[in-house]
Amino acid sequence: SYPKDYLVKNTGSVENVVLVFGESLNRNFMGVYGYQAPTTPYLNALKEKGSLLAFDNVISPAFYTDKSFTMLLTYAN
Repeated sequence: SYPKDYLVKNTGSVENVVLVFGESLNRNFMGVYGYQAPTTPYLNALKEKGSLLAFDNVISPAFYTDKSFTMLLTYAN
């Protein structure tokens, strides 16, 4: 059986959710996280408009991208 948070109530509407993954990207060099150079102007603009939720306390569950994505997008172990 699935965890309880997997089960959602059908509200009759569908929300659009866009996940942006920075594969092989280090946030230490992203302007949206405070880097001085303007390396992420589009993300900065989205954040200023309130259209971007930028997490600052996330740790990858695995070293390799394919393993990380499997773990992030499913309930795989």
